[in-house]
Amino acid sequence: MRIYKQIVERAGGVCEYTGTHGDFRGLQRAHIVHRKIGGRNGPMEKIIDDPRNSALVTADIHDLIDGRRHGWPGEREKVLAYLKNKIGWYEWSKEYDKVRLG
Repeated sequence: MRIYKQIVERAGGVCEYTGTHGDFRGLQRAHIVHRKIGGRNGPMEKIIDDPRNSALVTADIHDLIDGRRHGWPGEREKVLAYLKNKIGWYEWSKEYDKVRLG
């Protein structure tokens, strides 16, 4: 199953932060740890493309996460902390550190 489809199913077709409904065009996949650390086809591809490293969010929230939009002080960190908890990112990051450091 494709990663995006897994993320959409996990999210129930709504933004994992705002709960906003949307179709496949209205919601976007946002990486928590960005692909630039390993590239789309780089050595870290499987780790970066793990569904627990991505959240289904609105374009506005995606822009905030990626730094293309600035919110109020601390908003980006609050959104990321919420999403990390919701999608199981903390467990994923422990596994990621074992692979990266091991």
